[in-house]
Amino acid sequence: MGQCYSAASSSSSTDEKLHHSRKNEECSRRRRRRRRRMMRMRRSQQLAMAAKEKRSRFYILRRCVVMLLCWNFKHYGEKY
Repeated sequence: MGQCYSAASSSSSTDEKLHHSRKNEECSRRRRRRRRRMMRMRRSQQLAMAAKEKRSRFYILRRCVVMLLCWNFKHYGEKY
């Protein structure tokens, strides 16, 4: 990882100032890429958590339906 800095001495030449500005642009690009990568990871983690929650809710719903069907079958017999 390169060091990003914006401190340039006031007595530096035009070439050095240009070099520093290019270096700062490069650093800001790296920061933006890193931020985007982190956002993607967070988004994928959010999606994984949401999918896990949906699966667990569906499991609970399925168990409740089976329980009600079994109870209904046991209570009323085979009328349906």
